[in-house]
Amino acid sequence: MPGFKSLRYTLQVLTSLLACAPVSASDFGVSAQARAAAQQVISVVAESGLDAAIALINDAENGFGVAPFGVNLFRDGTLVADNREPETVGADYTALVDLRGERLWPRIADTLAGGGDEVVIPWTHYDTGAPYDYRCVLRSADDTSVIAMICF
Repeated sequence: MPGFKSLRYTLQVLTSLLACAPVSASDFGVSAQARAAAQQVISVVAESGLDAAIALINDAENGFGVAPFGVNLFRDGTLVADNREPETVGADYTALVDLRGERLWPRIADTLAGGGDEVVIPWTHYDTGAPYDYRCVLRSADDTSVIAMICF
């Protein structure tokens, strides 16, 4: 099966990264972990396809299901995978607004278009529901229609 070996290797590397990396004072990890995770997601998209990346994000035992941060994958502004809130898959982020009433997708797309890779999103905390400023690291596939967003 093409791509299986690289996907298995990616899972092994990712599991090691998540198990050994220190957790900072933030809730869901540190910036370096998030950058590595975002790159892993985009690498899986490039090597094995979007469906393989979605499977990795949804893998509760070996993939991003065990990640200490939120892992989101978008295609053309629509959420196609979320490791913490799978019920939000299918959400159109081009229409969503944050807690300040600002549209989310232009901020995400503009950050990447400007060469940036980090955005702050005022949202509700995954565990508590209280207002929380998520720091999110962004990576895109070559064609920029697929974007990984790792939040902590």
